[in-house]
Formats: sequence, structure tokens, C-alpha cells
Amino acid sequence: GQVAGTYYYGNNAGDLFIYENDKFNDIGKISDGPTFSLNNSGQLLIGESLYSNGHFTSIKDNVSSKIPYTTTYVSAGLNNQGNVVGTDVHWNDTMRTVDSAITIWNANSKTLSSTFEFNSNKNTMLVRGINDNNQVVGTCSFNYGNDVACVKMVDQDPVSLGTIEGYSRSLGLLINNAGQVAGDVATDTGNTHAFLYSNGTMTDIGTFGGKDSNVVAMNDLGQVVGYAYYANNPIINGQQINTTRVSFLYSNGQLTDLNTLLPANSEWDLGTLAVTGINDKGQIIGMGLNHGLEHGFILSPVPEPPVYAMLVIGACMLARARKRLQK
Repeated sequence: GQVAGTYYYGNNAGDLFIYENDKFNDIGKISDGPTFSLNNSGQLLIGESLYSNGHFTSIKDNVSSKIPYTTTYVSAGLNNQGNVVGTDVHWNDTMRTVDSAITIWNANSKTLSSTFEFNSNKNTMLVRGINDNNQVVGTCSFNYGNDVACVKMVDQDPVSLGTIEGYSRSLGLLINNAGQVAGDVATDTGNTHAFLYSNGTMTDIGTFGGKDSNVVAMNDLGQVVGYAYYANNPIINGQQINTTRVSFLYSNGQLTDLNTLLPANSEWDLGTLAVTGINDKGQIIGMGLNHGLEHGFILSPVPEPPVYAMLVIGACMLARARKRLQK
């Protein structure tokens, strides 16, 4: 398995790294967008650029040259075939969408394999991810309606997943190879809950008594990690957690605070900073606090006793994506 992320010098963003076989490899620096995805071939999507075989390639330059009306390109996800899904948009002088398309660009052949245009005046889709079956997940608005999570197959129209009763909108953010979708539902007042959509049912993941929760990552088993809130600062394993927001694992219908998976007196706080990924082995990565210092971590399930083992990647490193281990 591999971990990719960013390490920091003081308050400034530093170089990117790939961590593999207990070795830390600096792969350089690039200033690009927020998308960050690592596949099983070690290809790394960072914003509108792709790192592969020791080199960075601009996806934006490759795609925009083939879409004549593009003024904005945003990449959204990378699958294990090297397909990168993104959105191309052309804006007019009043900044209204004139034309837009969902594109799939292959990192191995360096070709634009698919382009799906749609009527953006009434129907829109903001793509967020792609699985190995080339199912695309995102958020749609149909006929000027509210945002709803949706899934699109190649050469087919997007299909709405609906929302949960009591919530006016849903946002499709993640899709796994089983076709399960994770995202957030939202009220008109801005409160959000994480959801898991599986076998035609959208399930509210819930919170720890606070108002909000949000998804971050999901594996092929339907296990989800993200953030959820307590009503008050909790005490976990005898340790006061100095925030109401904590990182969670949602598995088999159970919502669990990551801090409760650690042995007593571990002196780790896994909620204050960031949980960023989970692979098919159930290993969780992110950024945590130990004695007030920031460290990247890998949290691995240990069958006996039923706890999780902590591996520290290093100080001041944000582990942002973990490659799924081969099954």
C-alpha cells in the first residue's frame, strides 16, 4: 500500500510525498487545486495535474485543447484504469453557464476517451468522482430544481438518488466499485448529515449528538470515514478532547469515534485535525495530535484484542490519500 500527502515547513505548504514500504519519497511541489486521489498504479491526481512514473502532466491542457468552448476545467476523480473525470464549462459575459461537458481523460493513453454534453441551462451536474466501472457520481440539478446526489453511466443520462426526509438537498461525493454512494444531505438552514446510499436506500449516518456530520472517504466495503459533532466536548478513554468535532468510522450501520478505537491513555487526538482516507483493509489515514504535535498517521485494525494499531508517518505531514491494497 501507499500513502500520498503533503508535508509542511512552518505555515507554508511544502512538497508532496509518497510513503511506501516504510520509505518516504519526496515527489516535488505543485500548486494546484484541491482534488487529491491515488490509485492502485501509484498515479496521483492533484488538482488539474497527474503524477505518474515520476512526472507531472497537466490534464487541463490536454482536455481544454480538445473542447473548443472550455473556459474552466475542474478535475474531480481518478480510477484504477487511469481515467480522470472532470467538468469543462464555458461562461458568457454575465458568468452564466453557456455550455458544459463531463469528460473522461485516460492518463495512460493521454487521450480524451469520453465527452458527455448536457443542457446546462436547465440541467446541471457537478461531478465529484468515478469508479472502476466508469460510473460517475456528483450533484445534479434537474429543471432548475434543488441539488440532488446523482450517478451517471457512460452514454446515459444522470439518475437522481433523491434525498432523506427532512433534508432539501443531497450532494453525491464518493462512489465505490460496488456502486455505493456517500455524500451529505443538507437543510435550507445549512445543517448537514453524512449519508450512505446502498441497494436503493439512502441512510443517514448521523452524529454524536451535535448538529452536523460530513463524509471524507469510503472503501469498496462501504466503510465510510469523515467528521461528526458532539453536543459538548467529549471525554474519551479518560482524555478530554478539546473540540466537539471528531473523526468517525461508519461500518455495518455503526458510527464510531476514531478516538475510541485506540488503547486507553494513548495520548492521541484524532478528531481535531483531519481524517482523509480508508482502504479495503480498513486502514485509516489522516492527521492527528500527539502531545500537541501534528503527525500523519495510519490506523490499522488488529483482530485480537479488538483495537487499532497506530503507525506514525511523521511530524507535520498531512496524509491525504491512501491507495487501496490489492485484494
